[in-house]
Amino acid sequence: VKDSEVKYRSFFEHNLDGILLGDPGGRILEVNSAACKIFRASEDEICNSSENELIDFGGQALADLMAAREATGICKGEVNFSRMDGTKFQAEISSSLFKDAKGNDRSCIIVKDITDRKNAEAALLMNERQLDLIYNTVAESIFMINVEPGDKFRFISINQAFTKTTGTTVAEVIGRSIDDILPNPYVGHVLDNYRQAIRTKKAISWEEHWTNEKTGKITGIVTITPVVD
Repeated sequence: VKDSEVKYRSFFEHNLDGILLGDPGGRILEVNSAACKIFRASEDEICNSSENELIDFGGQALADLMAAREATGICKGEVNFSRMDGTKFQAEISSSLFKDAKGNDRSCIIVKDITDRKNAEAALLMNERQLDLIYNTVAESIFMINVEPGDKFRFISINQAFTKTTGTTVAEVIGRSIDDILPNPYVGHVLDNYRQAIRTKKAISWEEHWTNEKTGKITGIVTITPVVD
């Protein structure tokens, strides 16, 4: 029993995630130091509050989490919290119901602040949207190809300018290899340049002339740049 108590206190006090112990009614009985840092409040201040005051109960997601905990005794999901100073943050919680040594119903909520992760995800999504906007509005044809074993170069993405310039559609190009799309004798020269770019890991540029039956003669400066996914 003594050994178990030492292990429990060590886990509780030194855990980097916030831990709130309470009763199923929402009263908070004990918190660890990580919870104090996350909520920017003392243990007494948090314990004098209730789960209702800390958790943003808006939305169906939280109601579903609480229903799952009531039905199974455990739940996990993302919740919005409010600090004592009124600021809000997003957290991932794991919560369970249990009985203490005296048989009283108790609840445990482990809180992981994920605000930084959410901000990073939002910034990444914004970057992706900006890149997609640029990709599909520039006048230059842009395409991406996958380098496969056996010197195969397969189209995996093309922009709108590419379809307009070549008179093709996305369905006609994506998934097909370069030598399926480019006419002879140009394809041999093109593939040599692709191999050189891969071998030297440097961008290769050249002037290209070829005739397309749908759009006529095409002349352009082509630059192929090797990238790592």
